[in-house]
Amino acid sequence: MLGDIMGISRLRMGIDGKGITTLVGFFGCPLHCKYCLNEHCHEGYDTARGVYTPKELIDVLKKDDIYYRMSGGGITFGGGEPLLQSAFIHEVCELADKKWKKNVETSLNVPWGFVEPLINDIDEWIIDIKDMDEVLYKKYTKVAIDNMKNNLMQLKGLVDSSKIHIKVPGIHNFNSEEDVEKSVKWIRENLHVEPEVFDYIVSGEYKEEENKRIRIPQTPGFFPGLEYVHNLLEPTHEKILNLVAENPQITREELAKACGVSLAGVKWLLRLDIPDKVGKIINFGRYAEKEIFWRVLDVDMSDNTALLVCQYALEEMRFDANSNNWANSEIRKWLNETFYDAFTPAEKSKIISRPGGEKVFLLSKEEVEHFFTFDYSGICYSQEASDSVCWWLRSPGSYPNFAMYVDRNGVVCDGSFVHLANCYVRPAILVKF
Repeated sequence: MLGDIMGISRLRMGIDGKGITTLVGFFGCPLHCKYCLNEHCHEGYDTARGVYTPKELIDVLKKDDIYYRMSGGGITFGGGEPLLQSAFIHEVCELADKKWKKNVETSLNVPWGFVEPLINDIDEWIIDIKDMDEVLYKKYTKVAIDNMKNNLMQLKGLVDSSKIHIKVPGIHNFNSEEDVEKSVKWIRENLHVEPEVFDYIVSGEYKEEENKRIRIPQTPGFFPGLEYVHNLLEPTHEKILNLVAENPQITREELAKACGVSLAGVKWLLRLDIPDKVGKIINFGRYAEKEIFWRVLDVDMSDNTALLVCQYALEEMRFDANSNNWANSEIRKWLNETFYDAFTPAEKSKIISRPGGEKVFLLSKEEVEHFFTFDYSGICYSQEASDSVCWWLRSPGSYPNFAMYVDRNGVVCDGSFVHLANCYVRPAILVKF
């Protein structure tokens, strides 16, 4: 049996279920939504696609096994409509580690025969209902609501309500706040679960201002460009932060009214800020024409600074020609010249100099042991490599030509020869927020 897979997105945090997950997106969908996030799921077989056997997919998923175990995460099957390939998904679940969580993101608008095989496999059913009004539903999706509605009621009788996660989107120029409230009421009364209401950020066409529509470009991994969305919302985000600075007691309801966005929109925009985000992933800067993603290691609210480390290792290079002295090393020079120059002037203004004047640095042995406290939590990947990599630390090793590094299993090692390009550089910065 083969799975027709549109894309695999690894190391997703708190987006598609609990913990760290890998999203497996499938081709095919019965809906034709007006603002489809992954509209190329409908593309024909002349499109390049990933075809996997269940075992081949498991081999890919196993690469992040330690992250699933450490965070309580696992696999999320999405799409497209993953239930159209439920027989394949069932086989994958049979082969998967029992400790991995198995989630499915679905419209649930398929014949019941596609739902039933997964009743005992799935830990969380993440169901995007669009709207419970049958006229609005058909207008938006081009199909009838009947399958989805009937499946909801059958699912309710077969799985615990804690496994059902209903999402009700507020979609621009489609359903009103009143429509959303009616859907929420129906779900509460008929399914006895509390739905998640959210503002859908349209990735096909988005009305930025009156009579003007723009298209958000797609990035590899079948998701809208984070930098583009951030730039689009930056003026509103800045206004919210200014209002909070002027009046720390202001409520989110007052912010929503002042900025002309919904309450859910205010909550989402506030999440773009750094405070209270230790352990989260943020986007800051670009290198080699790619966005740079950083993990927030620490936040100091006394001076509004945050310590960030690259989520991925960037380049494989030597530490120096012959010395483990960080202050005079080749790798320090590269970080503070070649790499630092990739930031824009606005980004550079937020990066704080450390003693000695350096802007970008490597973590020390002590910092790794302090911030990466779980077994294997120091494991790092490059954006190109499918396997974990070794990455340099600025701490000297036991010999003058040895520098410490973190190995492929996340363990701090006494040292590697500085002149060998067998470890990657994983930059760290201090930023002002």
